[in-house]
Amino acid sequence: MYPHRKRRYARSVGKQSSRRRRFLDKSYTILLVPDRDAKVKKIRLEHRMLVRVGVCFGVVVLALVGALAHYFKSSARSQKMS
Repeated sequence: MYPHRKRRYARSVGKQSSRRRRFLDKSYTILLVPDRDAKVKKIRLEHRMLVRVGVCFGVVVLALVGALAHYFKSSARSQKMS
């Protein structure tokens, strides 16, 4: 029907995915210099891994907050009963 519209849409989708890919392909390098004469150690951290670690850390923190809230709520309830 309108073939030029499909091509424009396909190009814009490709641009978005390439932008996202470039954003996620970033990496950070940590340089460890122990001494003047020692060899420099490089640690390369990918942005994708840092995002995953951050999400996992957030989930663990939320679980701990929920567990603590449940503990204090149930301990307060048990103190009222006795």
